[in-house]
Amino acid sequence: MRASRAQRRAGVMGAAVWLLLAAWPCTAAGAIGRATAAGGRCIKVAVEFKLPGQPASDAALAGAKQVAAAYGICPPSFGAPPASAEATGQVAAIKADVRAGDKVVLVSADDPVLPGPALQAAMKTGVKVITFGADVPGARDFFVQDTAYDELAQAVVDAAVEEKGPRAKLGVMDMTSDALPEVAWQSAMVSYAEASHITVETLEWTPFASPLTMAEDMVRAYPGVDAILAIDDPAVAGAARAVTDLDKVGKIAVFGIGDPLPVRRYFANGSLRALFGWDETGEGELLMCVAKLAYTDEIHPGSTFSCQHGPLGSRAVADKASPATGATKGTVIFSAPLEFTPQNYRRYDF
Repeated sequence: MRASRAQRRAGVMGAAVWLLLAAWPCTAAGAIGRATAAGGRCIKVAVEFKLPGQPASDAALAGAKQVAAAYGICPPSFGAPPASAEATGQVAAIKADVRAGDKVVLVSADDPVLPGPALQAAMKTGVKVITFGADVPGARDFFVQDTAYDELAQAVVDAAVEEKGPRAKLGVMDMTSDALPEVAWQSAMVSYAEASHITVETLEWTPFASPLTMAEDMVRAYPGVDAILAIDDPAVAGAARAVTDLDKVGKIAVFGIGDPLPVRRYFANGSLRALFGWDETGEGELLMCVAKLAYTDEIHPGSTFSCQHGPLGSRAVADKASPATGATKGTVIFSAPLEFTPQNYRRYDF
């Protein structure tokens, strides 16, 4: 799960090395490749991640590589800005992609505003812009959203209530104060719990506070809490470690939103009971499908489509905003929430 900007500045060390691959004609034929590559050439696509070297990004990258040729797409170029540059680095990368002749640019935005002018300029030249994971409203053709906000939030609450009972006291812990979709997930969790008459408390993020400190503060502030619902990887790890260090395993259960690889130790020791997210590899495959359909103008707000490779099944392109799901015009929701449990977490390497 992608961390907030504040967390990344504190936790990400080193600089990223961009992997820029030159585009060349596709050799994997296939009907799709021949039909979409004008003049026998494949579609040049660039993918810009928020952070380099993250397991989730690597999984999405692997998925994209796996199906790109089948969609008539050249081996995509993949990049991520240096940790010291972040959003400004993405702006520079977007401009470089346009200069390099990429026809589709996919961006997981580090900032919802800063890349906007560069993306709008790219669109004016005919480049198709697709955001994923984190949107840049008004500066893209399509947005691939990981999962619906309300479904993800409800899944976490339901898992906690299933284990702790309908009278459970829940604490919601988020390490961000303004980052979407984390804020939307927290709001949806609280609203759903309150509508179900479940006691829920929230702990506001304190700047520069560590996830461990926040989790310990929650346990001390709400001594009757039965479960902590943690939003994003750092919060999940902090909550599970606090429960472990305070000898509360079996008394306080941790549920959350995140990726399983960073918190495997807490699944193993029983402090983490369930985690919800999505299949990063499958999302990478979907990105290539949407890139091809966007390039050939086969999708638009209000349309539906199916992918012939990777994630199968029909998907809709939203033609209006939905506060419940978080979708806005041009949004494609990747999947329903995927649950990681003590029984299945070892299957996933992100």
